[in-house]
Amino acid sequence: LKMMKRFSWHIAQVAFRCIMTEAMDSSALRTGAACTVRHRDQPAHGYHIDRIILGEDEFEEGIAPGVTVSNLPPSGRGAAWMGWEDASDEDGAKKAKQLRGGASVFMPESGARKDASALFIHGGAFEGYSPLTGGYDRFASTIAIKAGLVVVCPDHPLSGEDRPYKAPEIVDSLVQNAIWLTQFDPVTKEQRKEPGDIILIGDSSGANQATSVLLELATKHTEVLPRIRGIVLVSPWWDLTCGSHTYVSNVFSKETHTGDVAFRLAPDENRDDFKGYALRYVGTEELLKDVTYSPYWLGKSGDTELLAKLEKAGIPMWVCIGAAETLMGEVLDFTQRLRAKLPMEVWLHEGMFHDWILYSSGGGPFASKTAAYGNIVDFIARVLQPQVSLKEGIHYYIDPW
Repeated sequence: LKMMKRFSWHIAQVAFRCIMTEAMDSSALRTGAACTVRHRDQPAHGYHIDRIILGEDEFEEGIAPGVTVSNLPPSGRGAAWMGWEDASDEDGAKKAKQLRGGASVFMPESGARKDASALFIHGGAFEGYSPLTGGYDRFASTIAIKAGLVVVCPDHPLSGEDRPYKAPEIVDSLVQNAIWLTQFDPVTKEQRKEPGDIILIGDSSGANQATSVLLELATKHTEVLPRIRGIVLVSPWWDLTCGSHTYVSNVFSKETHTGDVAFRLAPDENRDDFKGYALRYVGTEELLKDVTYSPYWLGKSGDTELLAKLEKAGIPMWVCIGAAETLMGEVLDFTQRLRAKLPMEVWLHEGMFHDWILYSSGGGPFASKTAAYGNIVDFIARVLQPQVSLKEGIHYYIDPW
């Protein structure tokens, strides 16, 4: 998880860092070439990378202005907003068991649509974070205020050491959450007179699980599919076998500040570490290629029945991925294989690392992050209209120069 932690920097320190790092021979964090090229051309990107290498990474945390947070209480096992016991902290250390579960509900104070809500599934390699940690409180509340939509983030069961929860039970709990939102208002908790619409949202491993929810609904709850108006996926981790060649081609270089700074080990070490997270999540090697839990393999499985159901449902998919990400290969290959069957709008962001949208901008501009937020909100607005509008295909974002 430490490899996946994200970072920020204070823009006022830019010039100071550039001078001081050159003098800190013991740190040797970047070369003069990196300082004069990456920092000159893309200072926001360059100094984010500095911060993560220095171990001073920060999430953009806290509730966005204009949003209030309430809670849905934990329920019984197998029901929506399932309660569960956690005996591990985010670094894997044992601790006294605590009851978790339920959900955080992010409500715009200026009002929100009554007929729709968003189910946001947070990431963390299936083993970390909660709705109010890791920058997820800021992300969920920002989407809520910008989209005028209630965003519900479950404190869903996590896998990992000293936790008994595996993918089938975790995904089923998330499916139950989605079904509940079609039936009940998450703010008043009262039953709806008419079924509510849902936007599914997830990042990283949470994007994997959001896709799993969609696939499970298509397999077992087809009556709910018309209520899923769209799915938003940020830096999705779709291939649990970790086989993409971009584990190699996007390996991070601290000399040039290129590649994925969130995956800083050598390619085989990255693969081994993240395959370990995946195995603890699904439980067996065989399930690493199961299309429900490792959705990348949908494009290779030949599961024509499931694809036919998804094609008939026509649920719009919005995806963003950084061009420097370790996961870029699996995302673009999935898109290429299935974009003739599934309505997909994919944004490739030049130079961006895993989950860049979650990092603090340090009070300065971060154009790629701003653009990603803008495109998410625009997509949500378009798919909630009576006449859905989708910008299909692969789009490329690059900072102006």
